[in-house]
Amino acid sequence: MEAISLVLSAVTVAIEIHARIDAYRSSKKRIDRSLHRLQTQAVRFKEKGNELIYALKENEERIGEWLANDTGSVSSMNPTFPQQQPRLPTARALQDHVSNCEVLAKTIKEFLESLQRQLTRWTVQAAATGNKMREVVASLEDKSKRLVFVTLRKDESFLKSLDELKSLIDDFGHRTAMILDGIKSIRSTTSLMDNPRKRRAAADLNTIDRYQQIRSASTKLYETMAHGWICRKHPAHLVSVAFVEGNHQRDTIKFDVAVSVCESAATSVTSGSGQSASPESETVWLEIEHLEQVTPPTYNDSLPRVTFASAAMLSTFDDVINTHPTPSQTTATRALSGTSGGSTTSRPISTTSQAMQKVERDLAVTVNDFCDHFMGQYQSNPTRSECLGFLARQQKYLQKCYLSPQDRRYTGGVLPLDALISWVKQQATMGVLGAPLVNKLTKSLATSILHFHATPWLCDSWNSSNVKFFDRGGFLECELNPSPPHLQVALDMTNPAVPETATAGDTKLFLQFGKALLELGFSCPWESLQQSVSHESRSINDSDRTNPHYVAMQLCRRLKRRVGDRYVRVIENCIDADLKALYPSDDDQILFFAEVVGIMKDLDDRWQRFQQSLA
Repeated sequence: MEAISLVLSAVTVAIEIHARIDAYRSSKKRIDRSLHRLQTQAVRFKEKGNELIYALKENEERIGEWLANDTGSVSSMNPTFPQQQPRLPTARALQDHVSNCEVLAKTIKEFLESLQRQLTRWTVQAAATGNKMREVVASLEDKSKRLVFVTLRKDESFLKSLDELKSLIDDFGHRTAMILDGIKSIRSTTSLMDNPRKRRAAADLNTIDRYQQIRSASTKLYETMAHGWICRKHPAHLVSVAFVEGNHQRDTIKFDVAVSVCESAATSVTSGSGQSASPESETVWLEIEHLEQVTPPTYNDSLPRVTFASAAMLSTFDDVINTHPTPSQTTATRALSGTSGGSTTSRPISTTSQAMQKVERDLAVTVNDFCDHFMGQYQSNPTRSECLGFLARQQKYLQKCYLSPQDRRYTGGVLPLDALISWVKQQATMGVLGAPLVNKLTKSLATSILHFHATPWLCDSWNSSNVKFFDRGGFLECELNPSPPHLQVALDMTNPAVPETATAGDTKLFLQFGKALLELGFSCPWESLQQSVSHESRSINDSDRTNPHYVAMQLCRRLKRRVGDRYVRVIENCIDADLKALYPSDDDQILFFAEVVGIMKDLDDRWQRFQQSLA
């Protein structure tokens, strides 16, 4: 009997141990399965969150513009299944989705942390129970460890919590998809700069045509002012040109032009008192309107036609600069200059012969010295807005000159680009210039330089010290006026390397522009940036160490973390732009120019609108 009792007790112990082992194994599987489900939901949440954050960050400018100009619900434009496309949310709905996603993200995060802590506690308890089972003399009366598995097996709250977590993440994913669909609906077509040969919409063609007009007018103005320019008073000048984007007619092209004495020549020119004349005192600001070829007006068929090819007009130099009209000559001058696009109109004049004599006198009297004429008018008539005269070039086209309006007459100094970059870095380090102002200044400088890249004003070979900027006078006192254009590029016209024709397809030109953008982005001269790459990348080859293209690409990767992708993408396109190979036709090259110019001009405006929409 004792043997039977011993066997029965042993069987009881074996059954109890087997039950505990089964409970541990099933509970461990349940814990592992629950942990796997929890990790799966956490990965889903992370992927959706990262996708949302990336989409919002990548398209923040487009979203800001869309929020600022909400036009109601937007439908997705799918030509294949138009009926199946849901109506996308309005700007208000998109903001609500983003807010709900933020709340859901916080809730899901807390849920995940709570369930993770619970699973961790159960795992520790299960591990402790497993160690106890390995002991040969396990106490059969110790039921506390088994209660863990019994509780886990019977408690359904954890599984319900997992289901609730899955529902929350599904809701989060649905709202994320709605936001991404909204972003896709407001995203413009694929960038023309990345896909230059895609079909062009009507708006793109208008932009290209306008850019072609501006570029052509700038080239003609350059040819007028850069060749055959005689000035007895000063051996050299600096010319600053900026396109005036105003509310005038679209077929009118105007430029703000500053003409000043070259610094090297200013020291050799003395005033009447024996003192050196400063470049600022010799600066003349003009507004020049481009006119196409002008046909002289015909008042009467019996009267002789006035031609611009007269020997009297071209006897002194090729570029004819007419004297400013007196008030009595205004009517005749307007009749000569014509209206939009240079077309001429015949105005009835009481005495035809007298009017014709005035026109002949205006054309016959040439100005031998540029500064004697325009600087004299600038000093004697500071508020005058009438036409001061015409610039002509080989009888092909005219430029009509006015005194620049008061709000665009700059009285400040002239700074080279490298000195300006050093100044910006110093002021930003001292905290005088805030990040938004530095960002705006950088983009404005880049846009100004890029405008010169699209025209022959920049030579093939140049560096930062060759480019100078005029300012408004309060610049050095940290009173920078952020309204564009607050700075203008000035180049020495005596540089023999300046080409006579535009060089839009020159890769070297864009490499220089990319280097200038890197200087602006880092607020550091190119030489210092090149040295930093050489010191930090000691494993690179000597050929790469001195290769400006390689150095520029290395700097682009660093700059992307500071200023974002879009600004750096412009730099990369300029550095990698082999226009002759990628864009063999002139239309594609102009399309590239127009796209880059548009990006640089709109970058700051869109960012400002996005900031305002979040306020």
